[in-house]
Amino acid sequence: MDRNAGVSDFVLLSEITEDSIIENLKVRFKADAIYTYIGNVVVALNPFKSVSLYGDEWIRRYKGANLWERDPHIYAIADGAFRDMQDRNRDQCVIVTGESGAGKTEASKIFLRYIAAVSSLTDKVDHVKDRLLNSNPCLEAFGNAKTLRNDNSSRFGKYMDVQFDFRGRPTGGIITTYLLEKSRVVNAAEGERNFHIFYQLLRGADDALLEKLHLKRSIADFSYLRKSQCDTVANVDDSQSFKEVMRALQMVEMEKDTISMLLEGIAAILHIGNISFELGEEGECNLANVDALESAAKLLGISSSALKQCLTYRLVKDQAKDHKNTISVPLNPDQACFARDGLSKALYGRLFQHLVQKINHHLNGTTNQKERNVIGVLDIYGFEVMQKNGFEQFLINYCNEKLQQLFIELTLKSEQDEYARENIGWTEITYFNNRTICELIESKRTGIIAFLDEECARPGEVTDLTFLDKVETNQAKHPHFQSRINAKSDKFLLSSAAFRLKHYAGDVNYSVDGFLERNKDHLTSATLEAMKGSSRFAELFPEQSGSKRPETLATQFRTSMNLLIENIKLKNPHYIRCLKPSDKRPGVFDEELVRHQCRYLGIQESVRVRRAGFAFRLRYDKFLERFKMLSNATWPNFADPREGTQLILKDLRIAEEEYAFGATKVFIKHPSTLFQIEEARNTQKHGLATHIRAVYLGYIRRKLYKAEMRSLIVLQALARMKHSSAQYSRMRNATLMITANFRGYVARKLVRGLRRKIPKYAAAIIQRAWRRHRTCIFLSLAAKAARIANGRWRKVDWPYVPGGMGVVQFGSMQLHPGVNGGKRMSGRFAGGGGNRPQSGGKKRSAQKEERIVSGSASGSSKRAADVLKRMYERNEAAKYRKALDLDIRLQLEWKIVILDSFKEKETYKEGIWQRSHGCHLDSETVQALKAKWDKLVFNTSESIIASLTTTKLHRHTPTKSAPRITFLTAVALYNVDPKTWGLKEVIPLSEISSLSVSPYKDGIVVIHGEGKMTSSSNTIEGNRSKSSVAPLNASNTALADLKPWKGDLILDVESRAVEFASRLYLEVKHRNQQPKLNISTSLYYMVAGKSHTLAFQKESNPPKQRIKKASGEKDCFVVAVF
Repeated sequence: MDRNAGVSDFVLLSEITEDSIIENLKVRFKADAIYTYIGNVVVALNPFKSVSLYGDEWIRRYKGANLWERDPHIYAIADGAFRDMQDRNRDQCVIVTGESGAGKTEASKIFLRYIAAVSSLTDKVDHVKDRLLNSNPCLEAFGNAKTLRNDNSSRFGKYMDVQFDFRGRPTGGIITTYLLEKSRVVNAAEGERNFHIFYQLLRGADDALLEKLHLKRSIADFSYLRKSQCDTVANVDDSQSFKEVMRALQMVEMEKDTISMLLEGIAAILHIGNISFELGEEGECNLANVDALESAAKLLGISSSALKQCLTYRLVKDQAKDHKNTISVPLNPDQACFARDGLSKALYGRLFQHLVQKINHHLNGTTNQKERNVIGVLDIYGFEVMQKNGFEQFLINYCNEKLQQLFIELTLKSEQDEYARENIGWTEITYFNNRTICELIESKRTGIIAFLDEECARPGEVTDLTFLDKVETNQAKHPHFQSRINAKSDKFLLSSAAFRLKHYAGDVNYSVDGFLERNKDHLTSATLEAMKGSSRFAELFPEQSGSKRPETLATQFRTSMNLLIENIKLKNPHYIRCLKPSDKRPGVFDEELVRHQCRYLGIQESVRVRRAGFAFRLRYDKFLERFKMLSNATWPNFADPREGTQLILKDLRIAEEEYAFGATKVFIKHPSTLFQIEEARNTQKHGLATHIRAVYLGYIRRKLYKAEMRSLIVLQALARMKHSSAQYSRMRNATLMITANFRGYVARKLVRGLRRKIPKYAAAIIQRAWRRHRTCIFLSLAAKAARIANGRWRKVDWPYVPGGMGVVQFGSMQLHPGVNGGKRMSGRFAGGGGNRPQSGGKKRSAQKEERIVSGSASGSSKRAADVLKRMYERNEAAKYRKALDLDIRLQLEWKIVILDSFKEKETYKEGIWQRSHGCHLDSETVQALKAKWDKLVFNTSESIIASLTTTKLHRHTPTKSAPRITFLTAVALYNVDPKTWGLKEVIPLSEISSLSVSPYKDGIVVIHGEGKMTSSSNTIEGNRSKSSVAPLNASNTALADLKPWKGDLILDVESRAVEFASRLYLEVKHRNQQPKLNISTSLYYMVAGKSHTLAFQKESNPPKQRIKKASGEKDCFVVAVF
């Protein structure tokens, strides 16, 4: 971009003419300088190509810069709006205007991207920014389309309020839309396209989604899309666009169900468009495409009969029955097509509004004006003149008339009116005031919209021609209205049902064909009833059939436009005037096309106003409040705002011709003067900031000084206290030393006297008394430690053992340190007896004992203390065991057996850490066992200790096996056949001599015995009848009836080897026996007096048959284990 190309601000042109403005635009356009100022208004040319004027570097260049410091750019307007909102707490609004294809949508995107880039950066703010920016692709997909003038034309108006908190961080937004061109859904002009989303869905969705929506990829298969004979856009990939739209919907956190509903609605519209009608033999309306009807009905969530009914019939109230009943009246094919298209338009319009509502919900916008500032962005349709202009063009151009009127009021007219009010002399400028055209269209009684609504509501036969007649009758004399009555020489108006309006942008002919129907925008009662019964789209049709007539589309649009204008008036406006240099041809500048746009945008009038007037104006009180620091006379306060303003300008030495004083405001002529004042303010702000910083730092330093002084006083007090304490300690120690020495002197003197009087044996008595004293101290400390430990006796903090501890009395036991390992039984302390002298033998014995006791006091005292601690722990452990439940005690006893005897088994830890419940049978087996109990056991009073399913291995050939149910009682071990419930083996516990297991993770247990056992294949009843098993108890011993022991029993209990073997081991032990336990890799067992071997081998992948005969060994079998 050439910065010196042309003039960057039209105000600086030497001559203000239309030709000079066009020439300046052309020069700058050729140099890629597409932006030019008119004061604070930016004029933007659409280059129809990519230009290097955007990005992070350009954003940094414009951030915080004054409007005239940098080249003209949308970034400068955006930065000015953002800073004005922050500095002055004023709501802002940017109005983007221009005709279709001028780049309004792209300009609004550039504006929003800059605001998003310069606002505060936090994770939450970035999340809000992403949702705001990603709302644009969603709305463009559903609301934009390719037209003859623009490949991405907005077919709806959009106003977005971006909301900020007091720190300038985006917090949310609200989007308002205006007049979606729903007629494009059913009838796009030749060479144009329907809305983008239709083509994106067909080309970008995957096959599964298309199959779910009953769609095909071919555009030609759908009537609504093939009419215009245009289905592509140059340099646009619809497939990629669809992915971007889906990604954008996810970024705004749209629910999956909502996305699915939107796509189903789009697909349903395509299927509805394929429904065609034909006239039947009896004049009825028949469907020509049933498949399309069924697909549409399925997607809409209604029955195909209901959809057919609403398309081929209409409901009419029965006047004979006071309108309480309705009559179904059949439609002809043309009427059915009209009903079909009406349903498609209504469904698409409501889907679009539903999308906008969902986006607003996820943008977290609020309507509370007190809690936020906003920057509004208005991107609305440009002025349109088509080959055939209808109802939509009428409303679009009415919108542009309103915006032009607003621009005139806010710039040209307000400028002149303000100068007049402030008594500022300047040259009057004539301009085109389009208020009369706006009144012609929107007047509540005589406006075109009022006549249109009146015809729509009037009973009887009304047509578009009756509407035209009424408008011609009432507006024939209006200077901006022409029709066949007042333009008799105009062939076009005479030959067609149309009227002409003289807009500010030029004359436009409007065909009234379809005005009434499009203005009504109502659904038929039959269609409304059918859609209210939809399982997917009923929420989009909340109105009740037969309720009050809703407002017409034109009235709704007029109301929304008036609300929009009032909203903009409350904000500080900024303008971006977009121009189209050519018809989508990069690098081409069509002077006539640009001239026409400059005329209806009022570019020349805007330049003349800025050139003749003042660039800046501000109320005296506001000027004084902002710039009072620039004069010593006005800082910090001044009473008279006007006099204070004069003093400030005088002190700044501003030339008198550069400003003027009005009644309430001061006016600055050139932007450079204002920039000079702002620079002086910024410089002075730095000086004030330095002064404030100095005052603040002084306050902080004084505060720190006071805190340090308080700390110093405290330190001094502590130092004096420490010094005094040390001095007192020295004096006290000296006093104690003196008194100790004196007492020592007295004691030694007394001892010397006593030595002459007391016999020698008194020393032993004194030693015993001393040791007793030390022992009492230790015992009291031990008792205190035991009381403190309480239940935590395992972690008792045993006291330090003092030296010289004597005999410790504990019950009837005396602990003599150093004598016989620290223990000797006696009834009282050794030496007994008072102060009487002992006889010779006893005296020598006592002296010998005392020598032994005192000779090893240190080590012996420690051993005595250890003995006492062990006695204490054993006593506490005994009390702990007695307090336990019987079940817990048995569990602990069983765990101890596992820990002591089975630690060589790899699975012993599982038995320790798992609590065993004994019974491992299912409920059905348990019930059967209870039923057979009295026929199985020796004594019916026996209880089961453990029960489980096992596998008995054959003694001769362990590769063979048989299933068993094994249960253990306190008397015997029983094996039962689970199929016949035959009692197979009964082994009395008294006959079990030893158990054998391997050290591995297998479940094989070998039970060895030398006595007798039962081993029968008969059933339980047979055994009982023969009395082969007799009760085994103290009163009845029937071991003689048991069959001889055939050999050791081999059981495979799988994963419960440790649990089962330990249980059996413990129960045999309870029979006053001490069974042997063999844990080895080779287990020997006896069969009929002959020894056999099971050898265990570890393998990484053992075969299915894990027991096999050893090669070369006759009675040896190999067991493969993990």
